[in-house]
Amino acid sequence: MIRPIQKYIELKSKAEQALNDVKSRVSQASDSYYYRAKQAAYRADDYVHEKPWQGVGIGATAGLVLGLLLARR
Repeated sequence: MIRPIQKYIELKSKAEQALNDVKSRVSQASDSYYYRAKQAAYRADDYVHEKPWQGVGIGATAGLVLGLLLARR
């Protein structure tokens, strides 16, 4: 009777370790993506401050393209 209990404890321990490993990897990936997105936002903000009219043109073009794509539906 002790054998099944020991197997259960071992399996539970392995499952908990695997879950903790996955949580750690997801957390690291999430931090990495957050950092990249934040850097991209800062670069975009700097670009628009340096060249405001080009930023307006890019925004207008993106709006036009998005409007055309949505109108096709």
